[in-house]
Parts: sequence; structure tokens; C-alpha cells
Amino acid sequence: MGWRYLVLTLGAITMVFWLCRFCFFKLFESPKFLVAKGRDDEAVAAIHGVAHRNKKKTWLTTEILNEIGGSAETTEKQNLSSKEIIARSLSKFSASQITPLFSSKRLGITSKFFSGSFDWVIIDSQT
Repeated sequence: MGWRYLVLTLGAITMVFWLCRFCFFKLFESPKFLVAKGRDDEAVAAIHGVAHRNKKKTWLTTEILNEIGGSAETTEKQNLSSKEIIARSLSKFSASQITPLFSSKRLGITSKFFSGSFDWVIIDSQT
């Protein structure tokens, strides 16, 4: 019976902290993410918000950001088939990245052991 109280107590504490996150803390989106999405004004606002929270001042403006990094590039959305996506991913693969793992007998055994253990972790987690 004691484990049930433990689970309920830990769940209640987690819920309280989860609610406090929304009530007391303002979490800003990552400026790197915002710039990558072309939302430069929001990225500058996020940096100003973090600086204000840390009682600092920042000189960054959207104009300065565009001077430093240039304007956001627009790219057309590519419609690739699954086969083309897999071919593109596999084109980056090279056997020269794996051969050092099996350069000696000891490294080969260790590499096989760890890859086999990882396979069983994946298989076990899916059942």
C-alpha cells in the first residue's frame, strides 16, 4: 500500500511544478530556431526578453541581425518520394566510418557486443 502513496505524492509534486512552469516562468523559443524559420523579429524579441530577465541590455536589432547574417533565404518545398529520401540519406553513408571499429580482433568483438546489445534494447522496447 505504501508504494501507491509514493506514486500519488510524486505525481502531485510533478503536477504542481508543471503548473508553476506556466504561471511563474516565461520560456522563450530558441532564437536559433526562430532565425532558421525566418522569424527574425521574434528571435530579436526573445533575445531582448532573456536579457531583460537577466537584468542586462542588448544592442541587437532586426537590422543588425540582417546585416550580420543576411536576410532569410527562401527555398522551395521539395516533393521527394520515400525512395529518393532513403537514397539521399544512404548517399552520406560510407564504410570508411565503420571499418575502424573492426580494425583489430578485440575492437571487432567489443563493437559486435555493443551493437548486439543495442539491437536487443531496441527489440525489447518495441514489444
